[in-house]
Amino acid sequence: THAKATYHSGTGDLALEVFPGDTAAYRLRAAYTLRTDEGEVRLQDVNLHFDSTAWNSTRESVIRWRNKGLEIDSLELRSNNGKGQGRIFVNGEMPDRDPGRLEVRVDSLRVAPWLTLLQSNLPVDGIATFAATIEGTRAAPTMHGSVRLARASYRATPFPEIRSEFTYDDRRLHFEGNLTQANGASQLARMKGDLPIDLSLRDSVEKRTIDGPVVIDIEGDSIPLGPVAEFVEEFSVHKGEARGRIGVRGSWNQP
Repeated sequence: THAKATYHSGTGDLALEVFPGDTAAYRLRAAYTLRTDEGEVRLQDVNLHFDSTAWNSTRESVIRWRNKGLEIDSLELRSNNGKGQGRIFVNGEMPDRDPGRLEVRVDSLRVAPWLTLLQSNLPVDGIATFAATIEGTRAAPTMHGSVRLARASYRATPFPEIRSEFTYDDRRLHFEGNLTQANGASQLARMKGDLPIDLSLRDSVEKRTIDGPVVIDIEGDSIPLGPVAEFVEEFSVHKGEARGRIGVRGSWNQP
């Protein structure tokens, strides 16, 4: 890790390079301003070089905070050195008291390299697309959006494509979607649920899974059995399809 920083009268610059191993390298250049209970960071250049691809910022973006409110002005990263179809875009604000609005878009993002960046050992891969609008305050946000995971795999076992829409309000996450064949041509199963969870953007959240009823339903007539075996050790069937309905009720601690 290499870092070079300057500071004078509340302002400064930062150049950071991190080399986690293999051919990966993460670089960042920024200017910052710090004042009592507020400040901003101007991200002048962000370069994330994974073993298989590279993501670059497309423009200067600004992250500001005042008291506990947060504003992100046009943060955009693109794959293939800033010229590819993969995209991450965040823009908007989430004040501490007054309602705000934050837009998040993720297009054609391969999951595995980003899990490595986050130092996660979760053996998941796929191409993710995500869109969400977050409104309200950091302590009590509401959300709605959609998510898609194509070419999904877990421990190298192929999974069906996952598509779902979701809403979040009053610490309840509702989702409804389906599992389809890899090419999206045929639906394999439908899924929906309603979960008690704290997705607030407060500084510290002791526990995300909170008390309340858990409701999950999965129903289909062509559910592949191979992926099930990856999660259930006692399940030894690795091929074939199942037809039926799975319902989960109860709580996080007592499902």
